[in-house]
Amino acid sequence: MLKERSLAHLFWEVFIEHWNGLRSEEKEKWDQGSDVEWTEVMLGNSKANTEAEGGLLVECVREYLNKLLPDKDPLVRCEWDKIDLVGLTRYGEKHWYEASLQIMIEHENRVDATYDIESEFYKLLHWRAPLKVLVCYRKASELVNERYKEKQALFSRMYMEALQLMRADTAEYLMLVGGSEGENKTFSAFGMAAGKWQPLG
Repeated sequence: MLKERSLAHLFWEVFIEHWNGLRSEEKEKWDQGSDVEWTEVMLGNSKANTEAEGGLLVECVREYLNKLLPDKDPLVRCEWDKIDLVGLTRYGEKHWYEASLQIMIEHENRVDATYDIESEFYKLLHWRAPLKVLVCYRKASELVNERYKEKQALFSRMYMEALQLMRADTAEYLMLVGGSEGENKTFSAFGMAAGKWQPLG
């Protein structure tokens, strides 16, 4: 069971605060704009392997790192070695490897028949960071938990298989599932500890 003040809870609190502060015209791009427009709202429009600018998740990662490690200099990069967004703390100034990976985020906004969040979760499994976040969406017609109960069961099996190779994994996993009920856009949060998923309050 996740501790009440876990990394997943902290990021979820930061995310909800930023989500609630998002302007309505930005939220409208969720289902009225293109996938590219919504990705820009969530991840900004920075070039790969550069300092990330703009975007809801970018700001969330920056604030999360400042709360978690206030004495460190946070570095937020997008498309860093094929991970959508990462948050790092620096301990040197010369090279990219003089940084410690603190949080990884994979964002998949497609909900059609080819919808594949398994490959996104797979990427999270095989990198090391204290917090790994998957952001995904459900169709308006779907109940919030039905597809994700199946996905979570699959992810638990994937985790247990990967654990046999890793031997130990102390990371926390957080899944943020977006859904819309007419005009209302919401997210649900699920945390995983020791291969078991549970909703976060």
